[in-house]
Amino acid sequence: GFTKWLRQRQRHVSFIAVGSRVETANDDYRIDPAVPQDYVRLLEELAEQRGKPERIVHGWAAPVEGPSRVEAFLATQRLGLYTLMYLLKAIVQVWPQDPPTIDVVLPGALHVTGSEPAPQPYLLPIVSFVLSVRQELPHLQIRCVDLDASAAPAEMWPMLASELQRSEAQYVIALRGGYRWEREVVPAVFENSHVAPVHAGAVYLVSGGTGGVGAALAQALIRARPQARLALVGRSMLPPRDTWEQVCLSSTEDDPVRQRIERVSALEGLGAEVAVFCADVAD
Repeated sequence: GFTKWLRQRQRHVSFIAVGSRVETANDDYRIDPAVPQDYVRLLEELAEQRGKPERIVHGWAAPVEGPSRVEAFLATQRLGLYTLMYLLKAIVQVWPQDPPTIDVVLPGALHVTGSEPAPQPYLLPIVSFVLSVRQELPHLQIRCVDLDASAAPAEMWPMLASELQRSEAQYVIALRGGYRWEREVVPAVFENSHVAPVHAGAVYLVSGGTGGVGAALAQALIRARPQARLALVGRSMLPPRDTWEQVCLSSTEDDPVRQRIERVSALEGLGAEVAVFCADVAD
């Protein structure tokens, strides 16, 4: 629907559909959504034939029926969340330094105006995943565009096309009844809230401690107790400490390894004693 609408208006669009293997026919492609390597092959073919695309629109996320709620949830994640994860891994592999913009289009995942149909809870893991990616991989320009589930698809195409032309936007956008909504996060102030004590000299383990969210939590902890000792656990090990200065000098500001080194150094600059460990907490 949307691809045909764009092509009728002389827009150059490559369309990727669900198939059993990688297949190519002009600007139409098919891949097996459950095979991660198919995404890499697809992007490599696109790069060879058409060059790097300006944008990649992920539109496979939609509620899937199942014999039970659990099966419906899992089926929705397989076609929505998991395919997005495979796509992002392939993008980082093919274009590690300058990836294209990624727009994740959702059919009514959010409750915005109060007058739309009930939101689709099975799609919310995708929204959370996108927000996490923006924190952990800030060089990736990715966001969610949530459509009005009560509107006819063709009614949404002009607004969606206009939205996809924006160079910068908030992480989560909702299109409702001809209006564009942006999610805004504001600080919450809690009065008389109980704060767990932080003991000076104690050791605190922070999962994902060299990532954006983990490092922010570790900094807040150290500011509360500068003498606390931190054990930062992440899936990627840092290079030997005596090479840190050279790594930072020879890499760009958006280099992931340099960013992790700078986060650890910032914690040590606040007075923390830091030890970094490589482990997967989900293993």
